[in-house]
Amino acid sequence: MNRFVLTIVVGFLVWVVGSVLSIFYDEMAFSALSTAGMVMVVIGVVYLLRKRKGVHKDELTRRIAEKAAGWSWFITLFVLLVVFWLDHFQVVVLSVKGLIAILYVVLVGTMIGFQQYFWHTGNLDCKRHDRHKTR
Repeated sequence: MNRFVLTIVVGFLVWVVGSVLSIFYDEMAFSALSTAGMVMVVIGVVYLLRKRKGVHKDELTRRIAEKAAGWSWFITLFVLLVVFWLDHFQVVVLSVKGLIAILYVVLVGTMIGFQQYFWHTGNLDCKRHDRHKTR
């Protein structure tokens, strides 16, 4: 059996055991066990896909990732600012777990969204095109 498939299977088993135990026993250790299982599954899947596809790191791929990361951080900081003011004026009261969950979803979601957008449109230039016309 391939070691990446083994990582996925063991990670899934650890995830299930940790989830079941965290349902019956309300302890942090079991939640950490299920999180470790999820991480093992994700790592196994990523390495398995990389091995099959043969991910290439060319200049376009790097530029798309860099640009998507920049826009993702910008949007995440804006969301953090909005959440700060909503909490400051007590419009919404969030726990630390809630804030981390919101930021994680926004960060990962916008990163994936911007990568897909830039990959499909190919629009990586921030400059206006009419400035570069020669007269």
